[in-house]
Amino acid sequence: MITAKPDFSKFQYKSENYKTLMKAIASPVFGGSVFLPVAKKGHARLKKNPLEEQITKLNTESIYGGGYYYLPDIRENENSGEYLDIYLLTPSIKDQDMARKINLIHDLHNQNKELIKTAGNFAKKAPKVKGEKQVVDRIKTNIDTKPVLWKDIKEGVTGYCRIIRYTNHSVPTVIDVNKAESGNKMINSKVENLEIDHVTEGQFRDGLMDGYCRVMSARDGSCQVGFFQKGVPMGKYCMYNADGTYMLPEGLYEGHNQCKSKIEIANYLMQTAVRR
Repeated sequence: MITAKPDFSKFQYKSENYKTLMKAIASPVFGGSVFLPVAKKGHARLKKNPLEEQITKLNTESIYGGGYYYLPDIRENENSGEYLDIYLLTPSIKDQDMARKINLIHDLHNQNKELIKTAGNFAKKAPKVKGEKQVVDRIKTNIDTKPVLWKDIKEGVTGYCRIIRYTNHSVPTVIDVNKAESGNKMINSKVENLEIDHVTEGQFRDGLMDGYCRVMSARDGSCQVGFFQKGVPMGKYCMYNADGTYMLPEGLYEGHNQCKSKIEIANYLMQTAVRR
């Protein structure tokens, strides 16, 4: 989950993106664990956030779908080459159909891991036969499955998340979700095909940032921290440049680039904005 250090080694399409993100994570101003306080550049990291305490106190109702899920390779839409890897800790999923769907995606990933492991063992132990490498590579890089679209699970993504957004350059930009061959082409684990874009960590409701979040860009190393509502800044918020200076100043926001009051933020423990 977001308590563990993320592994971005599978995203190697653009090594500069990977390096930029690694530098952002190492930032003395906003990097490291999302639980850590942030700072004004040149000052101690004292601006705390509520995530760790909230997660520690979280009560997961397993009978109602509560728990931890890993949902990889979720396609944003039929006309996009963008994908999401989602790590979700949810207190519950009240809609039973949605709970079954999310649990199935999580279980399918675990089954695919076993299949890949089996393929690797086969490659090591089986007698060499014509076409063996092609078969093993297909198992490893093209797990047969129908594409899962973000809209299909979005409303079930409520809780605490790490969401990694990336581009898979090995698949067509447009797919027909009802054709099996589209599914076969969707998932490809070769690291040279995957280009990371950004990482979002924090609180979500119905698939949108809702609560304290941190968003790190792999393109320019910038970082957003603060409170969101329905996916837009709402309350205490700022945006850092890669060097730790402010791209957008600390303040109380009501939308993207909409700073209603510039203030020096002492901490991020409270939102201090009216929820609409």
